[in-house]
Amino acid sequence: MVELTKIYNYKLKKFSILSKICYVCKEQIGPLGGKREYNDYLQERILLPEGMTKLDVTCRSCYNEAEETYKQKVQEEKIQNTKVTQGLLARTPEYKKKWNKNGIIQFKNERIAILHRAYGAQVEFIIAFDDLTAEGYELKEIDNDSCCFHVGVQLLTNL
Repeated sequence: MVELTKIYNYKLKKFSILSKICYVCKEQIGPLGGKREYNDYLQERILLPEGMTKLDVTCRSCYNEAEETYKQKVQEEKIQNTKVTQGLLARTPEYKKKWNKNGIIQFKNERIAILHRAYGAQVEFIIAFDDLTAEGYELKEIDNDSCCFHVGVQLLTNL
């Protein structure tokens, strides 16, 4: 008969006294030890320890360490995203000079051209499309706006 107060864990070669074993540090977690379960990691979107299953638990300190690592990683990613955004914002004036939101050719540089097909300007659109194709641009995408009849945007590339 197995005694409920002392259970021998053959994997770790230890006795567990009404407690669970931390999956990460392999220490005992008492009944009031603040164990963290699989779902706790998922709810907080913290990366699970490798190989952890729904049956495993971790102690509070291992969970806090994983949480701190996660927060640092998120902070580093935010800093990286901010740098990327700042780089884009620095180049915005250069691209805005070439932007013509009301034109048939809304934007054009050496790599891409964006055409806008407006209602009543189909012939002008065909001429612009033909000219860009002659320059070496290729059609890559057509975006037909479902809310506006006969309006769409074409993306061409020159690669």
